Amino acid sequence: MTDPLIHRLQQFTQDLAGPGDTRQLSQRIVDWVLGLLPAAGCQIFAVDARRCRVECLAAAGFGETGPYAVSSTEVAGQVAQRGTRVVVHDTQPAMVGLPLHWRGQLAWVLVISGPLLDAAAQDLATLVAAQAAIALGQAERNAVDPLQPDHLAVLQRSSQALSQTLEVEQIYAAACTAAGELVPSDVFAIVLCDDCQARCEAAYFVERGVRQTPDRADRELTLAGRVLRLRQPQVLRAPADWPPHPASEAPPGSALAVAIQTGERALGVMIAEAYSPAAYQEHDLRLFAVLASQAAAALNTTHLLNATRRQAEQMRLVNELGRHVGGILDFEALARQVGQWLETTFGYAHARLGLIKDGYVVFPPRQDGGQALARPERQIALDGPGLVAWVARHGQPRYAPDVRAAQVYTEDPYISDTLAQAVVPLAAHGRILGILDIHSDRPLPPDAAATLEAISRPTAAALDSARLFTEARQRAAEVSALLTTTLAVTGSSELDARLEAVALHARELVGAEACTIYQLSPDGRLLVPIIAIDELYAEETLSDRVVVGEGLIGGVARSRQGEIFNRADQHPRAQQIPGTPLTPECLMAVPLTVGERTTGVMAVYREGEREFSHHDFDLLSSFAAQAAVAIENAALYQTLRERADSLQAAYDELAEMGRLRDEMVQNISHELRTPLTFLRSYVELLLSGDLGALLPDQQRSLQVVRDKTDTLVRLVGDMITLQAVTPTTIAQAPVDLCQLARAAADGVAVVAQEAGVELVSELPAGAVEVRGDALRLSQVFDNLLGNALKFTGRGERISLLLQAAPGWARVEVRDTGIGIPAEGLDRIFERFYQVDGTATRRRGGIGLGLAICKLIVEAHGGRIGVESQAGAGSCFYFLLPRAGETGVPNP
Repeated sequence: MTDPLIHRLQQFTQDLAGPGDTRQLSQRIVDWVLGLLPAAGCQIFAVDARRCRVECLAAAGFGETGPYAVSSTEVAGQVAQRGTRVVVHDTQPAMVGLPLHWRGQLAWVLVISGPLLDAAAQDLATLVAAQAAIALGQAERNAVDPLQPDHLAVLQRSSQALSQTLEVEQIYAAACTAAGELVPSDVFAIVLCDDCQARCEAAYFVERGVRQTPDRADRELTLAGRVLRLRQPQVLRAPADWPPHPASEAPPGSALAVAIQTGERALGVMIAEAYSPAAYQEHDLRLFAVLASQAAAALNTTHLLNATRRQAEQMRLVNELGRHVGGILDFEALARQVGQWLETTFGYAHARLGLIKDGYVVFPPRQDGGQALARPERQIALDGPGLVAWVARHGQPRYAPDVRAAQVYTEDPYISDTLAQAVVPLAAHGRILGILDIHSDRPLPPDAAATLEAISRPTAAALDSARLFTEARQRAAEVSALLTTTLAVTGSSELDARLEAVALHARELVGAEACTIYQLSPDGRLLVPIIAIDELYAEETLSDRVVVGEGLIGGVARSRQGEIFNRADQHPRAQQIPGTPLTPECLMAVPLTVGERTTGVMAVYREGEREFSHHDFDLLSSFAAQAAVAIENAALYQTLRERADSLQAAYDELAEMGRLRDEMVQNISHELRTPLTFLRSYVELLLSGDLGALLPDQQRSLQVVRDKTDTLVRLVGDMITLQAVTPTTIAQAPVDLCQLARAAADGVAVVAQEAGVELVSELPAGAVEVRGDALRLSQVFDNLLGNALKFTGRGERISLLLQAAPGWARVEVRDTGIGIPAEGLDRIFERFYQVDGTATRRRGGIGLGLAICKLIVEAHGGRIGVESQAGAGSCFYFLLPRAGETGVPNP
């Protein structure tokens, strides 16, 4: 899952926490689905309590639809009738219906239409459906019994905090913090759930604000087990209400326990305990249940991300296996290495590699660590019973999640602890070479099939190499040549050297007189020879170009199928290389392929009538694979090199432009400061009357000039400040933020009064001391207050707040003005950026004030930010470390 998608999912979760009734919320969900998924349409249906009818609450991309019975053939009706996901592929576009459960009951149905939805899109849709169900359930409950404003504010903060993190421990901590604000809690615990049973340890356990180890949670595990077993929350009002547990100490006076659940799946149980009895009422249970629902949505998103990360990690391990086994050419060593690697990496009880040979699947003996023979050789007939024989015959993978229920499972006398079995064929060049047999003493994970089938590809390639080597081992010359080729290819980094080594040893190994490697031209029309190993006609061969689809070699490139042409000179499609004699010869050509792409052809020639065999063809195919990989890697390296050079050049150009821009701004600012100072002085001198009395019109005109001059002076000062403020230029002296805040408020009080804006200050009584530059920090206060006055209308309010906490201080400037659109929040602190050029021009400024604030705050080791919504005002805040501290918390 990509970072932008994760960010949008977080925004989706935050949006669902906003106010609105069920229909309004349904429409927001529909709009979000169309933005998150490759969907052409979306609908949300409400299911009545008896699951007899469904009614559309919101839709987009569909025609009008009314209520109808669940027996209807419509997708929503099918979902309501079955209570499970329904996917319809035979419609245009395809459709998927997802059940939305609330409190264990089917309450709504989400229908999505669009292009053919793949597994990843369906998983994402399931995640969206789970979060939508939680939001709709809370909205429906709120309509009946609205939350108190303070409780709603806490839940909104917790929803935002939970949706902004993807770390499980941070989700637990955020839930703990919110629980402490919502209900009395001396103890907070989260117990994980596995197959609807509480695990043997708590995931999170806090007692009076102190994190404890999981072994302190025996009593909580017992309570969690009751919640999962009864499928309903628990309110314990006295010690006698607790279920029996092995703990020796007396239980607390009261407790709340609610399942953390998405749909019908329980992720865990959230518990709050109070030492006093009767501490919890029904409204506490409701608040706690809403918090548990928020935690469930956050954990569900995190679990999906972790599953994606696990899949990426498994693919990394697959590549690692390919590297480990790629050089193993002995079958027994390969089988041992693959089996041990799979058992160690994935925790399988038994993993073994079998070779199909003479009508049997042969599993070699395993001897681990020099100990006694642990697993003797095992032979399974291809026409016999069991999963292994079935897969060997049919060439299709087979999975038995529970071998006790598998019809074709046959117990192996050497493996007795099997709960689940997976058997995957190993195929190369369209031929089943062997079997990968996995036995597990626990359920297979959901992604086991995809992982094992991915593992089968490098394993099959390694098995094919091992088979070829085993056959070639009977011929000493062939073995020597193959090993020499492998060393030569892996020992050189230059493409020509690698290809020349491949061609040279391929020619020697198959006993040919010549070997040529052709590369496909960029337009895909020609085969260009790049390597020719031929003592007599190398120059003529390198000058020849082969048209794809013409001749024997061009036909191989077109069909992507290697062929043996014994007596190629008599073939009707044969073409002679100009400058070479027409003599009897045999030709073998193999395409160079990478995935589904053909990059060239490798061909070997024998003079006379010495025919090539299928064994020779297999050997050449191995060399062709090496050549194809070498060409592909060289092309990728060249592309990456060019891209890196281009990016570096662009970066250098941007850096130089930035330097020149800063230098120009600095020079212009300093050059403007002196004439502006003289201009302002002479205007002041004229206005003072020392040079003679002024007429009223003259005085008003000079006052305008003075005001505009002051504006220019401030702008020049701002630009100089941008260049002058760094951590090293900030004075380090004790500064009272309260004093600076009061001075700043007094400075704008008159302007606020004239503008009809109410100015409110909420400051601590005592000093709040930080270390820094009082002049620069005053500039931050002035800029933020001045900015708020610009965008706050008559009759509205500006608030200046200062909060002191251990280690840090937070200053907020809130206004009820026009607010900032969401698309402008990320850039509001950039230099010269203005959210609305027209509106800003009406109010003055060039977009430097907030950039200066950010520069000054960060130079003091602090952090600045903004919270705003268009039409609803803004809150600019900054945090500074208290005197003696070095950092600030996340805002």
